[in-house]
Amino acid sequence: MHKRFGTVVATASAAALTGGLLTLAAAPSSAASSRYADDFNGDGFRDHAVSAPGTEVGGHGAAGAVVITYGSAGGLQSAKTQVVTQSSSGVPGASEKDDYFGAVTAAGDYNSDGFADLAVGAPHEDTTAGLGSGENSGAVTVLWGGSGGLSGGTALEIPALDYPAGFGKVLTGGDFDGDGRHDLAVGQSQDNYVFFYRGGTAKTSQLGGRNGFEVTSMTKSSTGIESLASSDVNGDGTDDLVIGGDNNDTKDYFKQALYLSPLEPARRTYAGDVSHGATAAVADVDGDGYADIVTGHPRDPRSWMPGTSLGGNVTLTYGTSSGRDASRPPVTITQDTAGIPGASEAEDGFGSAVALDDIDGDGRADLAVGAPAESI
Repeated sequence: MHKRFGTVVATASAAALTGGLLTLAAAPSSAASSRYADDFNGDGFRDHAVSAPGTEVGGHGAAGAVVITYGSAGGLQSAKTQVVTQSSSGVPGASEKDDYFGAVTAAGDYNSDGFADLAVGAPHEDTTAGLGSGENSGAVTVLWGGSGGLSGGTALEIPALDYPAGFGKVLTGGDFDGDGRHDLAVGQSQDNYVFFYRGGTAKTSQLGGRNGFEVTSMTKSSTGIESLASSDVNGDGTDDLVIGGDNNDTKDYFKQALYLSPLEPARRTYAGDVSHGATAAVADVDGDGYADIVTGHPRDPRSWMPGTSLGGNVTLTYGTSSGRDASRPPVTITQDTAGIPGASEAEDGFGSAVALDDIDGDGRADLAVGAPAESI
């Protein structure tokens, strides 16, 4: 049976830890199992990872941290919280100013030992070893799960590029080759390349091997890959990938590109673009067995024009066996849409964060939307 895998992504400011858009559900206790991609101690309950990239560590501003709260039959255990930084025992590197360790995270059982692990991006890390090293080259560290929770870590090998920059800016996990193991997709600030680290059986810097490709379907992004999201859109048992980029010249986001079976060159299929957006989430919204795609577009260029009141939007594109469902038009929602609280106002940032999960237990994914600049 093909297991569904997910990512855990959250952000926080330097001043305070702010929970991300996540929905966490308890499950009956069991032996170590990869039933959940975010069960780090294998007790059968989902755990909660919150990013805090602006955290000061050892006097180093914005060195970054990740905060883990472990789940139980009664929900999250506030007394069982773990803070991981690059100063933690066994974690590679060192806490340095403006590394932004924890800027993004992606959970999954990357070494197939039955315990979920956590990939952590530090996009401003300076690295000095390897072909992809340099100032602000970035880094990705995998924190390994076990019966005691997350402990230690391994820095992934950085790909050899002419201009490495911001490696680990965006991450997402999924089974991208259909072999039942968690794989990891990594994007960077420079160039439109996505790199894959196959799930393996050991704690190595390459996991089970590396593969990657350039997103040639997307017009050159001025800031590299801006967003990654994954799930099985066409229902073939292999997770698919949605990739977004940014155009700073027009303050707009390119339409996000959908790739089916992205890890295998022989099977990789560009299935067209979905809607514009800086953020994306993929899950089955209508319960038809195909994952649907939501993109968040908080920076609609019209919202920057004097006299306008557009404060961002989210758009739903339905999935089908061929990828996108061309027979059903996309649905766009703003804060001016009937039934949506608030009102669209300039620079609200509605859609800055989007997350899909089944909150009410009806078998269909529900949508949470962030609007960080909303005035209350």
